[in-house]
Amino acid sequence: MLIAAGCERNAEGNSPRDDYMEPKVTNSLEHPPSYQSVDTNCKDNLWSSWVILVELNRTGKRMTASVIAALSYGILTILGGIVGYVKSRSKVSLISGSCLGALVVGGALSFWQGQSWGLNLATAVTALLVLVFAVRWWKTGKIMPAGLMVCLGAIAFAAIII
Repeated sequence: MLIAAGCERNAEGNSPRDDYMEPKVTNSLEHPPSYQSVDTNCKDNLWSSWVILVELNRTGKRMTASVIAALSYGILTILGGIVGYVKSRSKVSLISGSCLGALVVGGALSFWQGQSWGLNLATAVTALLVLVFAVRWWKTGKIMPAGLMVCLGAIAFAAIII
């Protein structure tokens, strides 16, 4: 969430009061910010026309469990694709692991920055990966990598939606 505050001035360029200017705050998202630090002495401020404030996500927290779970699972998916390529020269593993892992990481980072659609993206891609790896695990019966990705994906999915 980016919040910009501009100083109120009259037509002559002076403040309504000589010694103090009331900041005008504009919020870019529908949720009110949980933290603001506005420099109210705009008259002597170098940035007298605009002050850019601290950016926080919509919950006011730096990292939520959902973001951490999605980031972790996305990074593990990317690493799994790289390992699959290195061990068996599987370009499909590399491409799908990198692309789908990047989508999960991108969704988590978007949600962390205040975009509500980011968590929906991370949730959908995580659910898709869990389903794909569950079918693969059922067909092959092998724990690596399908069983591991199902277990980790289920944990990440539960952490994301809770």
